[in-house]
Amino acid sequence: MLQVATANRPSVRFNPAGYKAARRSYDGGDAGPLIAMMQEASLDSHVAGCLLARRAGFKRAYSLVSPDDTDVATERRDWFTAVLDALDVRSLLEALHDGRLYVYNVVDFDWEVVGGRQVPTRWEAFEQHHFKRDPKDKQIKLALKNRLEDLPDTALVAESRRTPAMVPVLRDWILKEFGLEAWASFLENWGEPFLLAKYPPGSSPEYRKQIDDGLAALAASSRGSAPDGTSLEVHSAGSEVGNHDEFIDRADRGISITLLGHANAVEQRGGLQIGDHPSSYEVKHEVSVDDCYFLEPFVNRLIRTIGDRNFGDGRYPVFELHKAKPVDSQQHTTICETWWRMGLEIHPDEARKAGLYVAESQAPLTRSNDLSRLLD
Repeated sequence: MLQVATANRPSVRFNPAGYKAARRSYDGGDAGPLIAMMQEASLDSHVAGCLLARRAGFKRAYSLVSPDDTDVATERRDWFTAVLDALDVRSLLEALHDGRLYVYNVVDFDWEVVGGRQVPTRWEAFEQHHFKRDPKDKQIKLALKNRLEDLPDTALVAESRRTPAMVPVLRDWILKEFGLEAWASFLENWGEPFLLAKYPPGSSPEYRKQIDDGLAALAASSRGSAPDGTSLEVHSAGSEVGNHDEFIDRADRGISITLLGHANAVEQRGGLQIGDHPSSYEVKHEVSVDDCYFLEPFVNRLIRTIGDRNFGDGRYPVFELHKAKPVDSQQHTTICETWWRMGLEIHPDEARKAGLYVAESQAPLTRSNDLSRLLD
């Protein structure tokens, strides 16, 4: 397992000036400050909800495809499947996907001899501030006190060639977070009615002081006094101050489009009732498939490492996430009924997918099994 030095997260200022400084560091090769800001933005409730939906989109069933149909290849495929299942593939995929969100992410493994073979038994994802990009070869390396050290061959460095998804999210989050702070300051000064007292030109300092004292008393308690003949005007900002909710919605809309591929999480949230399934937060199918294609090479790299340590013949199974668009229960029922009408057998597992209890002895259903009576 990779050993990292004790290091604190970079100190950053969470305001527009701090964002500009972090962007300059990122453009210069040091992504640490920008990543720290993006991780802070992930704590926002709307950002967190979008990230939860984004990750759910690629946590799908997977399969390993054997290089051929021989018994040896089939047995090896089953062995690799057991090794991956023991590593909790869903959580591993989430850690690797952080490389698409936060510039890069490094994952390394503990290895043990099990059944005469070397297998990874545990993995750990390390925080990004333990690493830096080497300006010489542009590779991610372990940042020690006075030097950069190459990562071991067992480590996976998940990194996207595109702009990290959380970079545009961070911009909108800052607009929302510090726009709210500026809005509160504005309301503190201008949201309440503004009192304006008038006195004749050339009034003495003593007279003006009496006016100011009376105005201060009036503003503090809605009661006060002023010399006779003094006029007082009340100026209210009213509806002219604008609508800050629209400002927040605009930022949330940009966050939704970046992470989910659509803005339904903002545009449809007003219609949700307690107990409703928030489908507006479901990630766009094309985005989920794109994430699957991003993740598969890293798992296959792990499979090749395991294979080289144990077999060395280059015959690796290939890891593939299922990319078919999910269907709801109504669509599933329609598909099953269509299959049956075409004369195809319906496996009992299809009924189990719908949440029905099916006896273990249940045979596949066909038209000859009088399925029409069950469907009617």
